[in-house]
Amino acid sequence: MRFESRERRAALLGIVLSLGAWFPAFAANPERDAYFGETHVHTSWSLDAFAIGNTLTNPGDAYKYFKGEPIKHPLGYDVKIDTPLDWAGVTDHSEYAGVVQLANEPGSPVSKIPQAAPLVLKAKTKEEMERVALYAINTLASGPPVKALMSPEITGSVWKKNVELAEQANVPGKFTAFCSYEWTSMPNNMNLHRNVFFKECGKVPAMPFSALDSKHPVDLWEWMDGQRRVGNELLAISHNANLSDGRMFPTEVDSKGRPIDAAYAASRVRNEPLIEIKQLKGTSETHPCARRTTSSPTSRSCPSSSATRPAAFPTSSAATPGRP
Repeated sequence: MRFESRERRAALLGIVLSLGAWFPAFAANPERDAYFGETHVHTSWSLDAFAIGNTLTNPGDAYKYFKGEPIKHPLGYDVKIDTPLDWAGVTDHSEYAGVVQLANEPGSPVSKIPQAAPLVLKAKTKEEMERVALYAINTLASGPPVKALMSPEITGSVWKKNVELAEQANVPGKFTAFCSYEWTSMPNNMNLHRNVFFKECGKVPAMPFSALDSKHPVDLWEWMDGQRRVGNELLAISHNANLSDGRMFPTEVDSKGRPIDAAYAASRVRNEPLIEIKQLKGTSETHPCARRTTSSPTSRSCPSSSATRPAAFPTSSAATPGRP
C-alpha cells in the first residue's frame, strides 16, 4: 500500500509538472499579496478595557505595539509583538470613549462633571477597580444614556485625538493605520457589535455614530450611506456574531421588526461586506439551527423540531413596518 501511494503521488506530481509547461508563470502582483493586521482592539479609552485593568495604554501605544515597538504592560513590564503587523485599526468603543480615562485625569473637563465622579479610582486596588467596573457596566453600558458624558465637546475631542494618533502612526508603504471605532449595540444582551473602518482619516466626521445614537444596524448603515454620499468611504465588520443569539444575521425581520427584503440585503452588502469569523470570544461561522433549546419556538426551516428560531427579534423591539 505504501508503494502504491508513492506511485500515485509520483503520477500526480508528473501531471502538475506537465500542466506547468502549458501555463506561463504569473507576474508578481503586489495588490494580491497577503497583508496581516488587526480589526478589533481596545485601549484604556474603552470602558471594558479600563475596568479589567488596562489603565495605561491609549491608541498611540497600540499602534506602537503593532509596529513592533515595546510598550508597558499595565503590570509594569515591557511587551513586544513577535512579528510587526502591516496594518491595524484601534476600535475603542464609541460609547463614552475616553470618559473613564479622562475622569481619572486630574484637571480634565470630564473629571469636573458630577456624573463622572463614580468613575474616579480612589485607589488602585482590586475593590476600587471592581466598583468602577460595575458602575461602567450597570449604569453606562446597560442603563439609559448619560447626557452629561455624551456632549460633543467630550465625544468630539476624544475622536479627534483618536484620528490624530492614527495619522501619526501611519507610514505609507510600510504600515497603514486606519481610523476606526466599534459601534457597540447590545439590545436585550444580544451582541450586534460592528467595527467601522474609514478609508481616509482626512475625511472622517466630527464624531462617530454610536449605539447611543441608535442600537439598530439599519440606522448605522443609513448613516454610513450618508457619509459615502459626501465622499467618505467606509465599511463595517460584524463582530462576535456568536454572541448575538442568532440575531446578527436575521432571516425574517430586522431589529425594528421590519421584514428582511431586497432593500435590507442591498444596504447590508453595501455597508458591511466583511464579517469576523473567529476571535478569543468564540467562532462566528455558525448556522442559526446549530443553537438548540427546548424553551424557544421551533423553526420550520431547521431539520428537527427541537431547533430554535433565533433569526427573529423579540417583539419588544418591533417598530411599525415599512422602510424609509
